[in-house]
Amino acid sequence: MKHNLYFLIGPSASGKTTLLEKVKQQLNIKDILSCTTRKPREGEINGKDFYFISKAEFLQKEKQGDFFYRLEAFDNYYSYEFPKVFNQDYIVIGYGDKIQTYKEHLAGKVNLVFIFTMPPSQEELLERLQQRYKNDQTKIRQRLEAVKYEMQFKDGCDYTIVTKDEEQTFEKFKKIFNKNKI
Repeated sequence: MKHNLYFLIGPSASGKTTLLEKVKQQLNIKDILSCTTRKPREGEINGKDFYFISKAEFLQKEKQGDFFYRLEAFDNYYSYEFPKVFNQDYIVIGYGDKIQTYKEHLAGKVNLVFIFTMPPSQEELLERLQQRYKNDQTKIRQRLEAVKYEMQFKDGCDYTIVTKDEEQTFEKFKKIFNKNKI
């Protein structure tokens, strides 16, 4: 029996992390943490939110074959160390421009389910970004510019969830989860 690997894909502040946390708590689906070279945001914990590592450590892991791709965003590197065997369902925050890479490297090992998350409006997105980045206009502008690029991956996903509120978003995920149970 193959298990499912759910990828949450979408622009910054689209509700991916909020949904991931709720899914982990309510549905007992394990997440796979991303390794990143960026500094932790306020409240983030190494080993809980990400594995925060130096660029030298990242490059060493990459050289050893621990990663099958590298994403570079805002001068930082990101990747995953996926399990060798998928013995349960997992959920991850993925990257739209890596959908094909995920398919190439994980096909046959696990069923892949791609879910695009997006806020209900540009205004809501801006509000979320302002809360996250404490009105740092440079970071907010960078993220808003990236949205145009990230939105192009919506059609490559199996499902889209508009993240209006936490409960409604979770209920939509549960429907997808139940539809894809094996």
